[in-house]
Amino acid sequence: MGNQESRGDDGFENQEDGPITDEKMKEFVENTKFTPKDIQHLLLVYRKIGGSEVGDGVISEDEFKKNINFPNEMIADKMYHMIDVDGDSNIEFSEFVYGLNAFHPDADLDTKMDKCFGAYDEDGSGGISKNEVLDIIEMSLDGNSFINLDKPHLDQLIDDLFEQYDSSGEEEGNMSLTDFRK
Repeated sequence: MGNQESRGDDGFENQEDGPITDEKMKEFVENTKFTPKDIQHLLLVYRKIGGSEVGDGVISEDEFKKNINFPNEMIADKMYHMIDVDGDSNIEFSEFVYGLNAFHPDADLDTKMDKCFGAYDEDGSGGISKNEVLDIIEMSLDGNSFINLDKPHLDQLIDDLFEQYDSSGEEEGNMSLTDFRK
């Protein structure tokens, strides 16, 4: 049996976090801002986080949260779901590479804004409500000893933000991606 016959359609030997085929490496390099060396490093990080922990070749949400060790579990949850784009509660290596590519310093601003917009748009409606922005801000402030905003100031901040950028005219807000990019 030749080496090519043992490869799956995903470009990996036997399982998702196995050796990267030349074809898969070429695809990653062509479609991301990562170099081959970066991608090899990402594979090592992927395996350390949990890609090989139980031998299934994917990172579960529990493995991600445990091994990344975020100080704020809500942010860890948000990050996990930003990377798990297919929503199957497992991060495969391809999702890991493409998900992290959005955060690469050389990634284009539109890609970064799309990813951030998706994090704010919790319900997937295509618009961001005041409550969704409030949730993100509260999540960001949780455990922050440097910034303490009381409810009236936080509400005023959100109202001002939506007054300036939201073109929907809805009381609860419905900021579009175009508004968000402003």
